Amino acid sequence: GIEQEYLYFLEQKFHFLDENYHQKLFRFQEWHSYEDNQHEFIGKILRVNAQGLLIMEKPAGEQVYEIKELSFIFKD
Repeated sequence: GIEQEYLYFLEQKFHFLDENYHQKLFRFQEWHSYEDNQHEFIGKILRVNAQGLLIMEKPAGEQVYEIKELSFIFKD
């Protein structure tokens, strides 16, 4: 797996790297509980953009987060 990813990088096939990354992204495209600096909410990870920011869908619309601005909430 790592060798194939490296070959994609060398061949500048970044769309394959991006697709593979999102396929393995934890909680990708699933509704779950999260917390930001304001409150707890239900959201869905839509994608990570080219700058490494997380695009989250929330009931009120999309919001962009840096990685340390968001916490996963695990409920039983």
